[in-house]
Amino acid sequence: PADHPPLYGDGRAGERIVAMLAELTAQRAM
Repeated sequence: PADHPPLYGDGRAGERIVAMLAELTAQRAM
């Protein structure tokens, strides 16, 4: 809906965030 932040409105933005989180998790695992 309109009350949702642009973060969730854009699928690509969400994918980028997920990739960043995955990278951070991988770095922590190491």
